[in-house]
Amino acid sequence: MVAAAASAPSVELGLRERKRRATRERLIDAAIDLAAERGFAAVTIEQISQQADVSPRTFFNYFACKEVAILGLDDGTRQRLRASIASTDAQSPIDALHRALADLADLFEHDAPRWHARMALMDRSPELVAYQLRDLAEAESMLADALTDRFDRLEPRIAVLAVRLALSVLRTAWDDWNADAPAHPEFAAGLRAGFDDGAALLAARPEGRAAGDQTGGSSPR
Repeated sequence: MVAAAASAPSVELGLRERKRRATRERLIDAAIDLAAERGFAAVTIEQISQQADVSPRTFFNYFACKEVAILGLDDGTRQRLRASIASTDAQSPIDALHRALADLADLFEHDAPRWHARMALMDRSPELVAYQLRDLAEAESMLADALTDRFDRLEPRIAVLAVRLALSVLRTAWDDWNADAPAHPEFAAGLRAGFDDGAALLAARPEGRAAGDQTGGSSPR
């Protein structure tokens, strides 16, 4: 009886969390469906809430605005990325970023129809693109800070460069993945191939140039 009583709060918390997730998913689906049907600009938070069978007040318990609901952005994803970098045993910033971003692959693949629907909406909604660009800028800053916290001697400018390279690989893998819809190839495989291609590109040198030669000719005096 003691063990059962002790486990009861966790069961209750689990049920509550499942209900929260179900409500969040209903709001996301309502936002995406309405935006696809009516156009992003014409959709209101009241309409999204009504279709999800919740109040506008409940909507704001989950999302700050309709852009966030449609794009499915949340602080949990950022915290997951930061925690991955903080705990990684990777020997380089690029490897740490690869592992952190690879952690999101399951999320994309599991939720593929929603992500492809989001991409279709962004193709028609400049407002969504602008919002996503602002969010990416914030994510870039967060990831660079996480790298400098993890790698003590890493210069901030190098951390930013590493993040921008990694996000470029992510964007390329994302575009390839979305272009192949509805076949839905593995996002993780595309991401891994992108990092491999990026490493090969950075390692390549123009023919005839020495490894330490920046000019291709004699050093100036």
